[in-house]
Amino acid sequence: MAVSAGRLVGGVWRLMHRHGWCWQSPTRRALEREEDVVGLWKKDVWPQAE
Repeated sequence: MAVSAGRLVGGVWRLMHRHGWCWQSPTRRALEREEDVVGLWKKDVWPQAE
């Protein structure tokens, strides 16, 4: 029996959702996050990436 990748991904997503997990965004910010470094990155690097 062959299982397509789409069905497998959908099943994993349903399993994660059932347990309250989400792969789209973290539930909290990292404790090690340095806001000033993040601000510089957003100002200098992110516009070039867009």
